Amino acid sequence: MTALLDRQADIGAAAARTVDFLLARQDPGGSWRDFLLPAGLSDSWVTAYTAEALLGDGEDTAPRAAAERAWRFLREHSLPEGGWSYNPGVPGDADSSLWALRLADGLAQAESPAAQRGFAFLARHVRPDGGLATYADPAAIRGYVGLPAFISFDGWTQSHACVSAAGAHLAPHADTLAPYLLDRQADDGSWPAYFWFDREYATSEAVRALAKLDATAHRPAIERATGWLIRRASLLAAAQGAIRPAFALACATHALAEASDQADARRAARAGAAALAAWQRDSGGWGPTARLRVPPPHAIDPPEDVRWTRWQGMPADPPASLEGLAATFTNFSPDHRGIFGAATALRALRAVTKGAAA
Repeated sequence: MTALLDRQADIGAAAARTVDFLLARQDPGGSWRDFLLPAGLSDSWVTAYTAEALLGDGEDTAPRAAAERAWRFLREHSLPEGGWSYNPGVPGDADSSLWALRLADGLAQAESPAAQRGFAFLARHVRPDGGLATYADPAAIRGYVGLPAFISFDGWTQSHACVSAAGAHLAPHADTLAPYLLDRQADDGSWPAYFWFDREYATSEAVRALAKLDATAHRPAIERATGWLIRRASLLAAAQGAIRPAFALACATHALAEASDQADARRAARAGAAALAAWQRDSGGWGPTARLRVPPPHAIDPPEDVRWTRWQGMPADPPASLEGLAATFTNFSPDHRGIFGAATALRALRAVTKGAAA
């Protein structure tokens, strides 16, 4: 019993250090910035995701004040057509918008003009199959990227499980997205992630959304996902090396703590949280392990036969051919500032702490 209490205390202390890490890195204007892709650094999307994690700390004054500053930033940077984007220089997308709306919902701002425009914008991204596409119309993003009309954007305008799973946490979309998510679950219990290397992200968002909507009706899907997550969490927690898979483990841990009432799932969640606490750096963050990738816009599935390259910035001589330009669509970026991964870990640590207190 003493060892268990000590572990719970370590997990709670790790969560508190994570909050301090994130608060210290919020810009004076209310934003956070992370990732480096051809579009530059992300602020709107990262800010929404991070603030929503901090808001989960309840009525704690400092995290809530930070979340409110973030909402003011997002409100000021909402797009004229509604919604939000990776950063204000990029056309709007469903993923950035849904995270801003999840924050607005948590702050009781869902009826605000910015949020209402955002909900209308998000609704335009629902595809005929019931899922959410990252981009509803190829025209704006094609113009931003600068590709000719004969290049297909079908990959970016199709439904994406990773986006739909996160959107299913919004009440107006939960019922319509659930059938799509159930249909997209893989035989092993996971969900695919178009823009992420780690399926744990999409799986965590999907299974938690289904459990929140109707845990009884969706029990078979939840149990399949739980089995996959337990296996993944065990492998991830045992990882060795200088940079450990904190992002993927945090996603799995969060889901196991919230979506399942199985005893082995709760044990796996506690073990995952303990590993995250042990891996935490003195700064309160973790290594850059949230790996965001950019598949070619025509790719229905991210290609497996290419070498993904970490984006280091535009070369001195910009590519002049389609072949050269294609290199900008097989790249990835980790969360080099550690903001996104820390926000993900905070969700997991907090979920395990709440589960232990229940």
